[in-house]
Amino acid sequence: MNAVVNDLKPDIVLLSETWLNNESNEAFLQLDDYNLEKELRRDRRDTAGGIGGGLAVYTREGIRILPIDTSEDFNQAVKFRVQDSKDDLEILLIYRPPKPDQKNIVELTKLVSETGRNTIIIGDLNLPGVDWEHGECGNFERELVQTLEDGMFEQLVTFPTHLKGNILDVVLSNNPEKVGNVIEQGRVGRSDHVLIQVEVGDFLGRDEEKEMVRNWNRADWQKIRDGIEGTDWPREEDGITTEEAWGMLRRRLDDLLEENVPKTKFRKRVSEWMTRELLQDIRRKRRLWKKAKNGTREDKEEYEKVEKEVRNKIRSGKRRMERRLAEEEKKTSKHFYSYVRKKTKTRTGVGPLKAPGGNMVTEPEEMATMLNDFFASVFTRETAGVLPEPTRPVIRNRQRNRRITTEKVKKKIDELRPNSAAGPDGISPKILKNCRDQLAPVLAMIYRKSRGRGEVPDEWKQAHVVPI
Repeated sequence: MNAVVNDLKPDIVLLSETWLNNESNEAFLQLDDYNLEKELRRDRRDTAGGIGGGLAVYTREGIRILPIDTSEDFNQAVKFRVQDSKDDLEILLIYRPPKPDQKNIVELTKLVSETGRNTIIIGDLNLPGVDWEHGECGNFERELVQTLEDGMFEQLVTFPTHLKGNILDVVLSNNPEKVGNVIEQGRVGRSDHVLIQVEVGDFLGRDEEKEMVRNWNRADWQKIRDGIEGTDWPREEDGITTEEAWGMLRRRLDDLLEENVPKTKFRKRVSEWMTRELLQDIRRKRRLWKKAKNGTREDKEEYEKVEKEVRNKIRSGKRRMERRLAEEEKKTSKHFYSYVRKKTKTRTGVGPLKAPGGNMVTEPEEMATMLNDFFASVFTRETAGVLPEPTRPVIRNRQRNRRITTEKVKKKIDELRPNSAAGPDGISPKILKNCRDQLAPVLAMIYRKSRGRGEVPDEWKQAHVVPI
């Protein structure tokens, strides 16, 4: 599943017949860069161990949804609203077991009758006797089909979704003009159902403006070094302030980086085991499936062969990555523990939050304001009259003869990790390490000036603070 998500990059992932139960640890169900919506997970409750059912919903970072309560009578269903500035889309995800009684159909019919005006029903209904194209069905399903017709729902799946050639899965919409393509995307693993990709007009897949970042791999470091060396830097005894000296360095570096380091759109890093070759094999497997489902025996054998190869490559790729992380743990533990945390912790989004008036808040800025107001309200406010007088510390050892030299600055630069994030000044450790010999004398001069004059530039007092 991780491989398919890395390839297709959907906004929302809907899983039906997951076979999850209360022993399924959510940390092991995580997909890279997606949130597992815990409130929308439904395990099968009417069979031993949850066999044969289950629902799960994943959302890509940046997609905001609002869970909606559904009737408990039909337990294999979840409903949620996708927040959108123009209109809100409701999605109802359903799994109906293949051999339920008439009561199950009645409960499902009631659930469908309660849907809103802009709803998409997606899932596995297991109703092979329904001819969705002509609206024909038997007495068992008649009330459900009639309710769908009364609600102006239209079945948008026109291809077989099961290995036996039946249309068991549905994409039903009462606003079909908002739905674009409904595409078959082959099988996931050994599932007997096909994967369905649904493109929804203005609601999902909005291309947000990507952040522009510097492409350090294409930086002209020699020109940057020459530019630093060719600058007439102030001397320590000059009358300018530390703030002015630091500002001069910042402006010069900004100009040199703008001229010699191109920018590119920020792209999130895909899983390390997902190589270009593996991605090509996954797409090849998808093409072979479309050929094999109605093809010859040889076509099906070729698909099965490639499907097995892809499965083995995914497993081998993950093992190689984990082995490499384990071997590198002694050198640098950052990537190792990052991977461990990802596999042992459940990622959840923030919100929605309920405002004091009862309204649901989903906008990130409004939720941040609500949380800040709450945290501020629980702090103890002391009056000025009861504050204790601070005790003046006794300074026993004064730093008098310790001089900040260029060599000491170079040594500190050597200790920096090149891939560490930049601070509020935006100066990446990559700049300091690649231009160490040129920048160390300038930085040493600024540090000595700061210490000698008792001044600290305003930018040095800033820091990135992230609440956890």
